Amino acid sequence: MLSRLRPYWEPWAERWFAPLGKIITPNQISFFTLLFGAMAGQYFMFGNYTKGAWLVLASGLVDMVDGAVARGSGQKTRFGAVLDSTFDRLSEGFIYAGLAFNHYLATLALATSFGVSYIASKESRVAKGFAERGDRLVLLALGAFFGRVDLALAVIIGLATLTIIVRLKSAHKLLGEK
Repeated sequence: MLSRLRPYWEPWAERWFAPLGKIITPNQISFFTLLFGAMAGQYFMFGNYTKGAWLVLASGLVDMVDGAVARGSGQKTRFGAVLDSTFDRLSEGFIYAGLAFNHYLATLALATSFGVSYIASKESRVAKGFAERGDRLVLLALGAFFGRVDLALAVIIGLATLTIIVRLKSAHKLLGEK
């Protein structure tokens, strides 16, 4: 859902964040997505949901900036896209792993979240669905801020499952197979 805003913020972000490319590479920026996600998972593991939520949002923000820097500064590479995607999955995994210490639904949220991402990695033209990474991170952060992590995880599981169904139907139609 948040990806539908991309056409509006991406050109602005590329202009504003391109100068960062003279100081730090997009791949180095991507590393902070991973670092903040790992730190969020650790805070969640120890029950500090407010700090964890802020780090989840920081991880998502940095994930938006790395691509803008890459495109805006002319440093976009295929390896950078692979690295970014890998760090995104690992970051999300660390976040849910930290939550799993106190919330059993986190393992289901992790599985369905990875399902959403996996389908798009195999067929990039599939329908967007309802629970892309940015949507899941915002829902999770809101749940953590308001002390409703289990509710946020349940919503993520439901929306991610619907997204998997939508994407599989879309992939089936795109691939033209019976």
